[in-house]
This record gives sequence, structure tokens and C-alpha cells, in this order.
Amino acid sequence: MQSSAPEGAVPPQFPGRLPVSDEQGRLPGTTEDAWMLARRELERSRRYGHPLALVRIVPLQPMRTSLDAGAGAEARSRRARTDRLAGRAAADLVAGLRETLREIDAVWSDRRGVFMLLPESDAPAGHSLVRRLRTGERPLLTGEDDVRVGAFPADGLTLDAMIAAVTRPVPAPALPVMLAEDEGAPMRRRLRSASGHPTAEGVADQAG
Repeated sequence: MQSSAPEGAVPPQFPGRLPVSDEQGRLPGTTEDAWMLARRELERSRRYGHPLALVRIVPLQPMRTSLDAGAGAEARSRRARTDRLAGRAAADLVAGLRETLREIDAVWSDRRGVFMLLPESDAPAGHSLVRRLRTGERPLLTGEDDVRVGAFPADGLTLDAMIAAVTRPVPAPALPVMLAEDEGAPMRRRLRSASGHPTAEGVADQAG
């Protein structure tokens, strides 16, 4: 007859058994476990020369539920703003992705968004997954969600470089600067006064 363990006792550790965050990569226990897993996967990819993709998603609104279906547009909009601030959008997305991704993939969230770690996947494979998640009968992503894909080694040789590739702000496109014909005169006068000598355009202005 086996005696029961005392209440509150720590269960024995079995040699060779990996923690949940290692045996089931898609279910890291904490954010720290997830990033430790990401570093180990990158070391493994570097060792064997395999690709590794990292996807960052910033969901703009929570996934719709059956309770949302009968609500009015104003109520849904108000609830969406509240849920976004509360982080339910990220939590809903993580739960949905865990039902979709492969066993070797990992998904978690932190203050920067939702992250997917895709071993044995390059950037095109990451983009292909994002397209599938935006289509189908029950899409998990919308065209409004901010999605970035980075990969080892194309976008970085370290985890920090890959994180920067998917989190750095996208620069706004430069707008062309066009000066009207009369707007160039003040600039020419400033150039002439700064150098002490009239420029060729300045001489032309004086002659005119």
C-alpha cells in the first residue's frame, strides 16, 4: 500500500523530463519561459543551419464571440476599445493561435504584442502562414492588424536583431518637397549673404 504524499509536498523531479515549456513549445508557462525558448531555438537553428521565423502581431480589436453577434454597433465599438486597452485582444488571439499552429511552434504575448515562433520556417513561410490566418471561414487576423515577419538568418543573426526587425517603427514615406518659382528667391538670397558672393542664380536675379 502506497502512502499518500503530505499535502503541499513538492512532487519529485524525474531525471530527463523536460519542463512543459520545452516539451510543448507552443505552451510556454511565462513570458520569460517563452523568450528562453526562443533563444534556445535560435541556437539550435544556428547550430544546424536551419531557418527560424519570428512573427509579431498587434491586434487592433478582440476576436468576435457569440456574445458580440447580437450587440449593436455602438456597444461593440465601445467594448472593443475597452478590451483593447485591457489586453483581451492579445489573449483571445493567443488562445486562437494555439489551436491552429503546429506542435513545434510557440505563441505568447507581452506588452509589445503577440509573438509566434516558427522553427524550420523562413520569412516566405511566415508570410504564407499570415495569409492563411487572414482567410478561411474563421480568420484569426484581419487586414487591419499590424503584422511583422522576421527570420533567421535573413533579418538577423541574434534574437535581439530578430526582435528589432519585427518591432521597430516603420518610417513614414518621405513627401516630395516642391518649391514654387518665387519660393526659391529667399533661399538664393540667404546663400548669397552667407558666402559674401552672389551665386550664379543671384547674378541672374540681379540682371533681371
